[in-house]
This record gives sequence, C-alpha cells and structure tokens, in this order.
Amino acid sequence: MIKTNKTTAKKIARINSAGVLKMKMETQKPTRLDQLEALLMRPDGATIAKMSEATGWQAHSIRGAMAGALGQ
Repeated sequence: MIKTNKTTAKKIARINSAGVLKMKMETQKPTRLDQLEALLMRPDGATIAKMSEATGWQAHSIRGAMAGALGQ
C-alpha cells in the first residue's frame, strides 16, 4: 500500500466538564483516491496494474475513479 504525506484533518468540538469548548484535530489515514493521486504524480506515473495492487480495486474501478473523482 502506498503511503502519502497528505492527511485529512477534521476538527472535533467537545465541551469539557467545566463547560469550556475544546477543539481537537483528528487525522485520518489517506484514502484510496489519495493513493491513486500519489501514484499518478510520480515522475514515471503508474500503470493500472500498480494502482490495482496499491488499492485493491479492479481496473474498471480505477478508470472510473480517474474519470470521475480525479478528473475534475
């Protein structure tokens, strides 16, 4: 699986026992779309086979993701 430097951060609002609002950052691991983007941005690019190996998706799913989510 490909690891990227990109992480998604989400703010979590919580009120503590004293009634004070606290903000906490929660990080999430890279999504499969993040992995595809990282593979495609490499100098040599990536093949469908490499992308399939990294994400566990079938070839038609990868092509659909590139045309839909990454193509915008």
